Amino acid sequence: MTLNVETVLAVAIMLSVFAAMVAVGTSLVLGVGFERLRAGFEVIAKQSGFFSDMLNKLEKKVDAVDNQAVQTSKSMQSLALKVDNMTEQANIFAGSIQQLAAKVGCTDSLPTAEQEPADPLANIRHYFTSDSRNALIAASKEKERKQKNTVRARMHAIAKEMEAPARRQQDPVNDLSRWEGTEACSSIQLH
Repeated sequence: MTLNVETVLAVAIMLSVFAAMVAVGTSLVLGVGFERLRAGFEVIAKQSGFFSDMLNKLEKKVDAVDNQAVQTSKSMQSLALKVDNMTEQANIFAGSIQQLAAKVGCTDSLPTAEQEPADPLANIRHYFTSDSRNALIAASKEKERKQKNTVRARMHAIAKEMEAPARRQQDPVNDLSRWEGTEACSSIQLH
């Protein structure tokens, strides 16, 4: 068997064509595999993005619920403080009612310290059902009427001072005793 150059050259060409075809086939198979792998990674990336978005939304909702719980506890604490303040004010109110009744002189219908019930609201209820309330209301109305007359007198004096600037040096505005209880004072309406 003799090998000549043409046979060796033909076999070499055949082997090189076969190698080229194998390389092209391998690259096609690997390229398709890589594309599939890349598509799989894209799907995984989309799914992980979806789950991360869902986790982020869930985390925000948990934070909102936590904030609402904190706000609720704060409002409960402020309500508790308000209730405590109301109780304290009821005690102060009951004490001031007794002091006012003592000043007016109508303490016969109010409970004394020995008779005082344990509940301060009972004192308030007792006050509003007693005759001393009427006496206190009458006294406060009289005081309010006097204050209105004093204000009317001051306003009248200021109006007179504005009408007659020359009288300002003779009659100062602070001297209001001459205007109290006059007809001119009662004609001015206060709101």
